[in-house]
Amino acid sequence: MLWINSFPIYVFAALYKSEKRLRRQHRKLSRKKKSSQSRKKQERLVALVHERTGNRRKDFLHKSSRYYVNKYVVKVIAKGTTQECSVCGKEVPKDLSERIHRCPYCGSVMPGDYNSSLNIKLRGLDINNPEQVLINDSK
Repeated sequence: MLWINSFPIYVFAALYKSEKRLRRQHRKLSRKKKSSQSRKKQERLVALVHERTGNRRKDFLHKSSRYYVNKYVVKVIAKGTTQECSVCGKEVPKDLSERIHRCPYCGSVMPGDYNSSLNIKLRGLDINNPEQVLINDSK
């Protein structure tokens, strides 16, 4: 088990075994005579073991990230994020057809989608506001 950012990561044994096999096959390759037929066979075998090890790493990372996403879900209510300025927090009424966000209060100018995404991020980080954020911390 590894600890990354205070989260336990359970590394499964197949990954360790795969890396051990890769080291062993590399050692065998280093002992083969250059340009020999057995070295070419061993190079193909090492490439195959590399591919399998890489696939197992990707699988492990995908499964562990999926586990934490499913366990700690943060849902943000995105209502009104296009109207609110992400810099000063003031309400700036505009049509949805306006693609650029221009705040007359603080003078910030940015794409509307970017402003909206910043507002969603800020609401997601503000867990003290239960009306805007729904947290699923299932064990």
